[in-house]
Amino acid sequence: MGLMRYSILNVYSIVFIIIGFAMLIFGQGNQVLAQSGLVLTLAAYLYTLAAGLSARIWPLHRVQAMGASSPPEKPLGSSQPREAPLDKPVEVTDSSFDELARKYPVLVVDCWAPWCHPCRTMAPVIDALAKSYAGRVVFAKLNVDENPKTAQVFGIMSIPTLLFLKDGKVVDRLIGAVPRAKIEEKLKSYL
Repeated sequence: MGLMRYSILNVYSIVFIIIGFAMLIFGQGNQVLAQSGLVLTLAAYLYTLAAGLSARIWPLHRVQAMGASSPPEKPLGSSQPREAPLDKPVEVTDSSFDELARKYPVLVVDCWAPWCHPCRTMAPVIDALAKSYAGRVVFAKLNVDENPKTAQVFGIMSIPTLLFLKDGKVVDRLIGAVPRAKIEEKLKSYL
């Protein structure tokens, strides 16, 4: 819900910027109207800029903190059954993200929302990749509407966004609906 609210605020900022420009352009005969348009445009732009910067400062801190601790070692001769390779994306939440990032050496997180058509277009591609790379790469799905903290931490401003994590650290990202070949090209450099 938080990212959705943040996205709506960005939409409002864009609307106010457009209204401000219109007031500035069409208010040439009226100095007060033109100045008001200029102030409205600048305020909306600065708000959007400040909100974007604050979302980008925090992720660096979290990403650095994620690399500080290493996953616990399994004792030799452990009798725990070995997990089967994951051949479909796992659901990840704000509370499970850090554990999942530490657990799997190569992780691809699909940041999506149910109302996002490009996200739904990417879903079968992500499912097919999870089957193809089972045992080598784990794919996860993060619903940004239900998990706004993680989305904010990593500065997810557009969806779909794919986060590529290696050893618990974000090493790359792809934004938008992209072809499978482009995703595989990125993946091969981290395997």
